[in-house]
Amino acid sequence: MRIALHGIPGAGKSTLARLLLEEFGRIGRQAVVVRLAEPLYQLQSLVYRLAGSPLPDPAVQDGLLLADLAGHLRRINPDALTADFRRRVERLADTAPEAVMVCDDLRVPDINCVRDLGFTLVRVDADPELRRARRAQRGDLTCREERGMVPAAVSDVVVRNDGSLAELRAAAQALVGRVTA
Repeated sequence: MRIALHGIPGAGKSTLARLLLEEFGRIGRQAVVVRLAEPLYQLQSLVYRLAGSPLPDPAVQDGLLLADLAGHLRRINPDALTADFRRRVERLADTAPEAVMVCDDLRVPDINCVRDLGFTLVRVDADPELRRARRAQRGDLTCREERGMVPAAVSDVVVRNDGSLAELRAAAQALVGRVTA
């Protein structure tokens, strides 16, 4: 079972991913997050370290830098991120075939790869002001409103995340029920 979350930064993809892992664990299923953009997060950390300003927390994001890095990687090799992701997904499928995989960082250029790998696409939406507040709270260094986000029509499921954590947990429970049915 494979789930890919997408949405604008601050919508709650990572929080929903964490709740999905908890819910799958509650029903006795191993679940892991497999980030498509893992190489970008590694590069972001390296760039900040080389600039003499190491990131205090690996969860902090510099949206402008990440977008630039992704653009350059894709310019050099359009499949740089997806080929790496595919290898990691296939390796995990070989070593832990029963594990549920949750990708919490899907972007438009990667839709076909993720679909080909059998992921269910879940769009996470939230009010723009709430998303801005969440990004500020987690300490994002820069943010770029995403252009070219995955269209809602491409999604298999849409989750609204404008309410409480308890409401998002209920949405995670419903999603687990839906994909395990």
